[in-house]
Amino acid sequence: MTFRLNEDQLLALRLLITYLQKKFGVTRGDITNNVNSQLEDRELTDAQISEIIAGQRPKLQIALYNAVKVLSDQYLDNIDPWAFSIYQEVYKANAHSAIFEKAGLSTMMAQASDLNFDKLQRFSNNYAGIYVYARFSSQWEGEREKSILCGIMEIKPHKSNEKFLRCVSYSQNRSLARRDPTGDNHNKFSGVIFPFNDYFYEICFDEETGYPVFAANKNFKRRVPNFAGISMSRYSAGRMISARTVYRRLEDCKSLEDAKSYMKYITPEEFKQEFTFEIRDLENLGRFKGRTPLTSIE
Repeated sequence: MTFRLNEDQLLALRLLITYLQKKFGVTRGDITNNVNSQLEDRELTDAQISEIIAGQRPKLQIALYNAVKVLSDQYLDNIDPWAFSIYQEVYKANAHSAIFEKAGLSTMMAQASDLNFDKLQRFSNNYAGIYVYARFSSQWEGEREKSILCGIMEIKPHKSNEKFLRCVSYSQNRSLARRDPTGDNHNKFSGVIFPFNDYFYEICFDEETGYPVFAANKNFKRRVPNFAGISMSRYSAGRMISARTVYRRLEDCKSLEDAKSYMKYITPEEFKQEFTFEIRDLENLGRFKGRTPLTSIE
């Protein structure tokens, strides 16, 4: 899962850096210091930072990406609307999360569900960790085909200054995988999670396309090895598709990098072998019995 900016993001990042320098007086030294704070095993010079900005040294792009975000977020409340659109191009999912927070939605939801620090911390203690999830693919190809998509997700521990938890997930993109089996053929989603009574909800965005993903999952209010829910996503064809989804905690995985082998497509038979836990009505995900596991909104 090598991080790499596409050409549009790289161009937008250059424009954002220029804007920060002209509007807020950010210096090249500020950028270099923030990049080096992201690195543990080396210290880069201004000249090397310029090479990264120019599109060279792709393995170090993640450090520049994170460093410019740290600097941008300091001025996010005062950024011009046209410049915020550049910020969105570079940090699609992060921009959506920023809008979520600035709009006061997290505060409204926290008040509606009577959330406080203790409740969020208890939820974090129960659910923070690495998971593999499974649902039927929107590109269903028959009961004997590899029609079930398996992805990976991390629910991050709660931070004391936030009114929700954050999550990151990856899934394989079948179309990209067919065109380039050895390349980076996954989708990345980032967003927020908040518990609400007997359920907890995810609001995420595809970092490449900006398409949303919503999910409602059962909140057992204790640490469980697995849980189930319903997700709704927008796909490139323009449809919104909902699907029953199941999650299994990966106790042996300490990071998403450890879990990347779980990103794949499997058959319903393979699903029943890999997801053997007991959740009421779970078998409906692997068998049709006259019921559809996918619902499409045209």
